Amino acid sequence: MEPSTPSTVNNTRKKPTGKAKGDLRRSGSSYNVHRRNDALKRRSASLSALSKIANSSDRPSPTTTGTNNTDDNKNKENDVATEFAEQQKRMRETAQELRKNSVLLRQAMEKDDLEQVLSRAADVLQALRIVPTIHPRLYYELYLAVSNELRHLEWFFLDQVKKNKVTALRLYEQVQETPHVVSRLYLLVVAGAVYMGVERTLTKSILKDLLEMCAGVQDPLKGLFLRGYFTQILRSKLSDTESGLTTTEAVEFLLWNFEEANRLWIRMQYEVNKERLRRSEERRQVETLVGLNISTIAHLNDLTVSLYSSVIFPAISQQICSCHDPMAQEYLADCVVQAFPDEYHLQTLSEFLTMCMKLIPGVSIRQVIGGLAERFAKFATLSEENRKLVEDSGTFLALERHLPNILSSQGNSLSLLDILSTLLSLTLFTLKAYPRQVEYVDTLLGFAIDALRSNHSFQNNKSSYASDESSTMRKNLLILEEGSPEERLIVRLLTSPLEEYKSITMTLRLGNFSSLLSFLRLEMQRFVAASLLRNQNEYRPCIGAVETLEKLFEFIRPLVEESPGETELIQKIANLTQIHPFHAHLPREVVKVSTTKVRVAEDDSGYFEQVQLLVAKIVYLLDETDSSSLFGLYRVVRRYLYRGGPRRTCITLPPLTFALLRLAHRRYKEETNSASLSDNNSESAENSAQHIFEFALETLSSLSESNVVTSLHLYLQGALAVNECAFRNNNDTLLYEFFARAYLLYEEEIADSRVQFSTLLLIIGTLRCVYRLEPDNYDTLCSKAVKHAAKLLTRADQCLALCACAQLFWTPWLMDASRTFSCLERAFRCAKSCLSLEERSLLLVDVLNASMNLYENGCMDIHLQFFVDIIQHVQQVTNRMGNESSIGKAASARLRRALNYMRKVEAEKYANLLRQPNLLVQ
Repeated sequence: MEPSTPSTVNNTRKKPTGKAKGDLRRSGSSYNVHRRNDALKRRSASLSALSKIANSSDRPSPTTTGTNNTDDNKNKENDVATEFAEQQKRMRETAQELRKNSVLLRQAMEKDDLEQVLSRAADVLQALRIVPTIHPRLYYELYLAVSNELRHLEWFFLDQVKKNKVTALRLYEQVQETPHVVSRLYLLVVAGAVYMGVERTLTKSILKDLLEMCAGVQDPLKGLFLRGYFTQILRSKLSDTESGLTTTEAVEFLLWNFEEANRLWIRMQYEVNKERLRRSEERRQVETLVGLNISTIAHLNDLTVSLYSSVIFPAISQQICSCHDPMAQEYLADCVVQAFPDEYHLQTLSEFLTMCMKLIPGVSIRQVIGGLAERFAKFATLSEENRKLVEDSGTFLALERHLPNILSSQGNSLSLLDILSTLLSLTLFTLKAYPRQVEYVDTLLGFAIDALRSNHSFQNNKSSYASDESSTMRKNLLILEEGSPEERLIVRLLTSPLEEYKSITMTLRLGNFSSLLSFLRLEMQRFVAASLLRNQNEYRPCIGAVETLEKLFEFIRPLVEESPGETELIQKIANLTQIHPFHAHLPREVVKVSTTKVRVAEDDSGYFEQVQLLVAKIVYLLDETDSSSLFGLYRVVRRYLYRGGPRRTCITLPPLTFALLRLAHRRYKEETNSASLSDNNSESAENSAQHIFEFALETLSSLSESNVVTSLHLYLQGALAVNECAFRNNNDTLLYEFFARAYLLYEEEIADSRVQFSTLLLIIGTLRCVYRLEPDNYDTLCSKAVKHAAKLLTRADQCLALCACAQLFWTPWLMDASRTFSCLERAFRCAKSCLSLEERSLLLVDVLNASMNLYENGCMDIHLQFFVDIIQHVQQVTNRMGNESSIGKAASARLRRALNYMRKVEAEKYANLLRQPNLLVQ
C-alpha cells in the first residue's frame, strides 16, 4: 500500500446507521481485518513522513539552479520520457501476467473449485496493486481488464449461491481472508453485490460495511478506482426495483462515497514526488471517478425536487465549498450543472449562486455560470411552457442580483476574458428565454462596460476614432488590442442581440450599446454598426420620431463619420480606348482624362460601397404618414450624412435626394387639394413643396463636390420634378436654377470628352421635356446647349449634339424654323468635314433622319435641296468605300430604309423629292 497523507477536508457527515457487523461477518475475522487496517494506516503515516524527509533531502539548493534553467528543463523532459517508458514496460509485464492469471481463473471456474477460484481471483487482482503506481491512463487499461474478469467472477459466485454450494454470508466472510488489502476489497465488493442480491433486507448494512472497508485503501489513485468500481456495482443494484433501499438511503450512501472519493482526488494534488503540472494533468484524467457519484444520484428513479433541494444539493454544496481546491470546486460545480435536470436548477438557483459566491479565487466562473446559462437557454427553446417556467422562476433577476457578488468574490484571479465570456453566455440565454425583455440584455451590456472600465489588463491606447472631442463616449477611452479574445467577445456581445431581434427599433432600446461599442477599434465598430443595418429583417417604415432617428445615427456613427487619416489624395490618369455610344463598331480615339482628386479608403474593396448602401437605405425606415414630420426626419438624415465626407455622400445622398423629390411632389398635391398655402403661415411655408425643392437643391450642392456626374443627373431629375408643379408666385426661378447648376457643373468640372458628350445629350433631352420655363430663360438654356455642342472635341460628337439641339427649337411651345434649320446645317457641315469615310457616311445618315423627323413635324424651312445634298453625299461616300466595306454597306442599308420610308409612308410630303433621278441607291 502506498504512503498516505492526512485528509485535507474534515469529515463532518454523519454516517448512515445499520446493523452490527457481527451479523454479517465472523467476529474473529472482522476483528483481525480491522486490526490489520489500523496497522496499515499507521504504517502509511510513517512512510509518508519518511518520504517527505527523503524528498526534501534530495531537493537541490536554489542557488545551484538559478543559472541552468534551460538545461534543467531539458533534463526534466528527458526524465519524464524515461519514466513513462519504464511505466509502459511495467504495464506490459503486468498485463502479460494478468492474461495468464485470467486464463487460470477461467479454468478454475470451469472446475467449479471455489477455493481455487478465490486464489486465482486474488492473483488477477494483483495487477491493480502495481508498485510504484503508474500513469492513470495505463492504470485504467489494467482496471478495464480486471473489471471484465470480476464480472465473470460475480456470475460464478451467484451461481454457487443459487446451487447452495455456499451461502452468501460464508462467501462474504471467506473473501475477507485474502491477504492483500486491494485484492481483498475488490473481492469484498463482488461478494457483497451477490449477498445484496440474495438478502435484500441486509442491503443497507452491507453497503455501510463496504464503504467502511474501502477506507482501507489510502493510495489516492487506487482508492479512486476502487470507489469507482463500488459506484458501478451500486448503480446496477439501484436499477432493480426491489433493491431493498429507499431513494433517500441510496442518496446517503452515494453522498458518503462521493465525499471520500473527493478527498482522495484532492490528495493527488499534494503528492510531493511529482511536479505540479503533472499532478494536475493526472487529476484531470481521473476526475470522472468522482463525478460518477453525482451522475448516479441524478439518475435515481424516484428522485424528486424536494429531495434534491433539501438533502442532495446542500450536501454537495457543503462539500464543494469546504474542499478549498480550485480544480475540485470547478469540476464538481460543473457536474452539478450538467447532471441534474433543469427544473431542479430553477428551483435552487439562488442557493446555487450563493454557493458560487463562496468559491475560492482561481475557479473558472465562466465554466460554471456559462454552463448553467447554456442549459437554461436550451431548456427555454424546447417549448413555450419551458420558457414560461424560466420566466416565472425569476431566473434573470436572480442572476442579476448575485452576479456582481460572484465576480467580486474572485478578486484579481478573474480575468477580463472570463467576465466577458460569462456575460456572453448569459446574454445568449436571455435572448432565448426573454426575447422581448430588451432591458435585461442592456443590463448585461452594462456589466460588460463596468468590467472594462475597472479592468487594467489591456492597453490604454488612444482611440483612432475621435471625431467629436466633446463626446464623453470617446474621451479617455480604453481600446482593446487588435484581434484579442476580449475584442471578439465584445463583438459577439453586441452582434448577438442584432441577430436575434432583427429589428432596429428593438436594438435602439439598448442604452449601453453605444458605450460598449466605443471600446472597440474603428474597424470593429464599423463591422458591428454594419451588422445592425444588415440584420434588419425588412426595410419598412418604423422610425417616426427625431429622437429615435438620432439614436440610430449615434449607433452607426462609425459608418457615417469620416475618421482622420482615412482618405488620401491620389492622381488617376486613365488611358482607355472607348466606344462611340451610337456606333459601337467605330472605335474612339484615345482620350486622356484630366487629373482629378479621388478619395480612396484604406481598403479598396466593394465592402465599403455595400456598407454605405445600407446607410443610404435608412430613408426607407422613416415613417411616411405625415409629410411635415417626414421632412423633419429628412433634415436629420442629411445633417448626419454630411459628416461622412465626399466619399460617403456620393453613395448616401442620391437616395435622400430622390426621397426629397418624391416628398416635394406629394406635398404639392396636398397643397393643391387642400387650398392655397397661406403667406403668413410660416410653419406651413417651411414644409411647403417649394421649400423642399430648395432643400434638395442645397443637398445636391454638397453632392457635387464628391460625384459630379451623379450630381448633374440629379439636378436634371430635380428639374423634371419641379416642372410637374405649377407654383403661382415663383414663375420658373426654381426650375431655371436646377438647369443653371447643371450647366455650371458641366462647364467647370467635366473634362472628359466622352462624359461631356453623354452629359450634354442628357441636358438637351431634359430641356426638351420641360414646358414651364419662361421664353427668355428657355432660349438662354437652348442657346447654351448649342454653344456647348459646337465646342465638343470631335466632329462626330458635334454633329450628333447639333442634331439633338435642333429638336429644342421645334417644340409645341417654341417653333423657330430658322434656328432649327441652322442647327441641321451646322450638323451637315460637321459630318462632311469628318476625314474617316466610314464615320462620315453614318453621320450623314443621322443628319438625314433628324431632318426627316423635323420636316414631318411641320418645319418647312428644311427645303428639299437640303435632303438632296445629304443623299448625294451619302451615295458618293459609299461608292468610294466600295462593296467590300461593311460600314459602307451599313450606311447604304440605312439610306435605303430612309428612302423606302419616304416612298411608302410619307409619299405625299416627299413627292417632289422622290422625282429626283439621282436618289436611287445602287
